[in-house]
Amino acid sequence: AVSDVLTAKTLAAAKNYGAKTIILAGGVAANELLRQNIKEKAEITKLNFLSPPLNLCGDNAVMIALAAKQNLNKKTKWQKIKAQANWRIG
Repeated sequence: AVSDVLTAKTLAAAKNYGAKTIILAGGVAANELLRQNIKEKAEITKLNFLSPPLNLCGDNAVMIALAAKQNLNKKTKWQKIKAQANWRIG
């Protein structure tokens, strides 16, 4: 059911915004049923479909763990951190 909903919403958004390509990446792209459903629907609707190989479709947990390890000895109080979506890691 989840795959069906995500596929339908993805294709609807692609149509609504005039997209020519759908890119499925990140942890969600490791779901083989979702990959297959979106790929099939993209082909039917003449959209390009791109997705990295399964072994590259992990979530960000390793990246976050590595960033934490590299910054372990920094003495910044978490209360003073202001989140910014464009921060560089490393």
